[in-house]
Amino acid sequence: VAHAALRLLSPFLDATHHAAVPNLLLVAADEPAANALEAAGLAHYRLSGAVQGTAKWLAARDVLAVGCAALLVEPSVALLQNPFHYLFRDSDVETMSLTSKENARLLRGRVVGIDDAAMGWSRYAQTMSVAMASSSVCYLSATHEAYHLAQDLASSSPNKAEDAFNQHIFMPAGDGVTSPGRHCF
Repeated sequence: VAHAALRLLSPFLDATHHAAVPNLLLVAADEPAANALEAAGLAHYRLSGAVQGTAKWLAARDVLAVGCAALLVEPSVALLQNPFHYLFRDSDVETMSLTSKENARLLRGRVVGIDDAAMGWSRYAQTMSVAMASSSVCYLSATHEAYHLAQDLASSSPNKAEDAFNQHIFMPAGDGVTSPGRHCF
């Protein structure tokens, strides 16, 4: 939670309680947020040196580093039910697709061919193209690939974190570049 998002915290906590979410770790992205959480008597994890836009990835990296999976939920998301009941837990990353009613046909995506000459005999690959994935609700399994995803996004430009997220999860792996397995809902 950044100081600017504190107004969303009370409705978020109410929704989380109503949805019976069993585990919750609040992350304070800046000093004013940490002070507000302490004043409210809420336990939290304080990130030092976090930049708005990449703080959740720093927190995810730290949680994954100790071998725990992480469900990242931004305070602007209203949880109506416990999201843990809807996870498959069969991939490194589970996230949701963003699309409009008009573009609903893109929700399932399409196969796109990639020609990477640097790959030699295995230069041809296929990947999936979807409208866009959102990291507003994102489950990361405790895997090496998910950790590296969080590490890369924590060091990305704060203004481009969502684009970098999409690029990381949908581009195929090759030449030492890992790509986490994913499931979009």
